[in-house]
Amino acid sequence: MMKKFLFFFTIVLVLACGKQGPHGNAFSWNQNSGQPKGYIYVATEGGLSISKDEGATYSNKTVSEGLGNNAVNGVYVDSNNVIYAATDGGLSISKDEGETFINKTTSDGLGNNIVENIKGDSSGTLYASTKGGLSLSSDGGDSFSNKTTSDGLGDNWIRDVSVSTDGTIYAATGGGISISTNGGSSFINKTAANASLSDNTILRVLISSMGVIYAGTNDTNAGLEISTNGGSSFTQKTATEGLVGNYVTGEIFEDNDNNLYIGTYSGLSISTNGSSSFSNKTTTQGLGNNVVRGIFVDSSKIYVGTNWRLSVSEDGGGSFTNYSTSNGLGHNQINDIYVR
Repeated sequence: MMKKFLFFFTIVLVLACGKQGPHGNAFSWNQNSGQPKGYIYVATEGGLSISKDEGATYSNKTVSEGLGNNAVNGVYVDSNNVIYAATDGGLSISKDEGETFINKTTSDGLGNNIVENIKGDSSGTLYASTKGGLSLSSDGGDSFSNKTTSDGLGDNWIRDVSVSTDGTIYAATGGGISISTNGGSSFINKTAANASLSDNTILRVLISSMGVIYAGTNDTNAGLEISTNGGSSFTQKTATEGLVGNYVTGEIFEDNDNNLYIGTYSGLSISTNGSSSFSNKTTTQGLGNNVVRGIFVDSSKIYVGTNWRLSVSEDGGGSFTNYSTSNGLGHNQINDIYVR
């Protein structure tokens, strides 16, 4: 299994916040809120590994602490320090910094107990990508409303989700990119047939701060799918244009400076100009493995989850330091990272 108002108010919010969460979906901590900085949450195949000392040491959380499964596919932490771990056995929630977890399953409204990823937006809505639909929660995960093909999704297997600042939902499905402008009540699906996607199996999706849709597929001729017109049509960037590899199977991340980070099966591609050109990072620069799964950028640090170790760069990707089970991580396959 292949394991994101008023104009014046928006500016004030951005200036008050330390950084955005994955895909620009949510602000993970507020400089004025008293929340600690330097906590690292690593979703591994062997548990959720948490560091409270900027990565010097890790404490690994497993089913013993209440996780639904030790295979953790994604992690998200909201502004109230609540941890959400997407696992192969449900969505696990901790309100005590990971000491204990309560697990949510299909009995709570999740579409499936295999949760591929979990994201949150600035309004507090949670989006759980599951193997049986896109599950939304507006009450911190107490209950979920599940969206499926009957609501217009291209497929019920949701791999990823990204939400724009205006609330538009973009879901990566096994049957295209599904877009909702009404909070998930209905979706319009974009495919190879109606929007020039290279492949309908979409593994990753990002709506950028500039309104550009980026998507990744697992296809030799696909590469990075890009739409600048709201999904009406897509063009592709491939190895021919400098992408490190055409299998875009890992996370697509945008940092606060609008730089793009694209995870592929062949390494990490970084673009500082909206995908016009790429700088590629592989094991040659010190990545633990060229199969990139999760990405998080926190200030000057780039965190890359690979098939074999967590790779961290403090020089823009020029070199990486690797962390493994010997540093306390639960497993060397790193699926996702969240930092605050």
